[in-house]
Amino acid sequence: ACTQPGDHYTLRPITCGNPGTVPFLLLFPLSVCPQLTRKTQALRCAHFHRTYGVCMVCKLLCHGPAAGGGMASERLVTESAHFVVSVPFASRAKFRLLIAPKRHHMDFGTLEDDELDDLARVLQHACAVYYHKLADTPFNMAIYTCPVNMEQSEKKLYADSYHWYIGLYPRETSEAGGFEHATDTADNKSLPEDEAQQMRDWLQELQGTHSSL
Repeated sequence: ACTQPGDHYTLRPITCGNPGTVPFLLLFPLSVCPQLTRKTQALRCAHFHRTYGVCMVCKLLCHGPAAGGGMASERLVTESAHFVVSVPFASRAKFRLLIAPKRHHMDFGTLEDDELDDLARVLQHACAVYYHKLADTPFNMAIYTCPVNMEQSEKKLYADSYHWYIGLYPRETSEAGGFEHATDTADNKSLPEDEAQQMRDWLQELQGTHSSL
C-alpha cells in the first residue's frame, strides 16, 4: 500500500497468459490539488450554479438525458439505478466517457454500499466495450472529487455547485499532432452523438453474447 503521497503501487492479477498482455492497475494518490486547478474549478462551478441554479453535472449529464430527447439524450451511452454514462459534449479524443452519480454530492468518498455495487457494474460495462470493441485499449481513469482540508466557506461553495464524476480516457484513440500540442486545441472529427450511438450498439451486442453483462 502507499504510505506517502505521490507513491504508487501496481495491482496485477495472477494469470497464465502472455506476460506482455497481463492487465494491471497503476494508482497514484495525491495529497494536494494544484492551486490553479482548484481555484479555476471552484469559480467555474460557482458561476454555472449562479446562472442556472443547479450544478453543471446535474444539468448536463443527469437531468438532460432524463428529460428525454435532445442531444444530451443522444450522448447517453447507458444508465443504471445510480449512474449515467455519457460521451462528453466536446471530447478531445474518441470514445471518452464520463460517469456521473445521479445523487448530487461533491465527494466520491460518500458513496453508499448500493451505489458502490452499481458503480462496479457500470465500470464493468465500460471496460467490456474498451476490451472487446477497441482491442483492449489501455485507458486512464480519473476521479474528479472535491479537495480535502477545505475552509468552511469553500465547503459551502463545493457542496452547492460541485458534483463528483469519473472520466475514462482511452490512450490509443488520440491523434494529437503538432497543431494540437502547439495550440492546446483538440482536433476531433467525430460527433459525440455518433460515438454514443456506436457505443450503445456495441454494449447491446455484448450484453447479448456475454451473460455476465
